[in-house]
Formats: sequence, C-alpha cells, structure tokens
Amino acid sequence: MGQGLVSKRGEVSQQRGALQVRAARVAGVEIPNNKRAETALTYVFGVGPTTAAKILAVTGLENKRVREFAEDELTLLRSEVDKYLIEGRAASFLSQRSITSSSVSSV
Repeated sequence: MGQGLVSKRGEVSQQRGALQVRAARVAGVEIPNNKRAETALTYVFGVGPTTAAKILAVTGLENKRVREFAEDELTLLRSEVDKYLIEGRAASFLSQRSITSSSVSSV
C-alpha cells in the first residue's frame, strides 16, 4: 500500500503533493508539458511540424520537453508564435476564403 496518513480507525489516506502545472498556454491553447516543444507546438491550429521547427530555430530554443522551459523561454516562444497566422486568425482566414471562393464559383 502507498504511503499516506493513518487515521484513528487505521485507514490510510493519501496526502496530496505540490501543485503541478500540466500544460503551458501558447496562442490560447494548452500545449502538453510532457512532449517536446516541436511536437507540442503542433497542437496549435496552423502550426505544423515545419513551422514548429522554424519557430524553435528563430528563437534559438532547444527542442526539450515543455515542462523544462523557464518562464522567460516560454515568453519568448509565445511572442514568436504570435507572429504567425494561427488559431482563431487562421480559422477565420480559411472560413473567409471558402466563403469567397464559393461565391465566385456560383457566378
């Protein structure tokens, strides 16, 4: 049985550990902490493997696990990702593009 606190009745209760952050927020998306940065960035709509590699190259950050990044490294990563057409901006761009192309094709 795991370690814990023993009550007067002999029951073992689990003790909670320290607060852990399980995901970092980049471009409004929680990217997983346990994945390497290049893979985790692909969770953001509009960022594929090539763009993720380019973002890491431009920032000069290592492709290490997201949980290993310091706060200043995450800030640098966030600012670089914000320069790209991603998430809501990419989705709205694509939706506007499909509306325009469907109206042109119906003429």
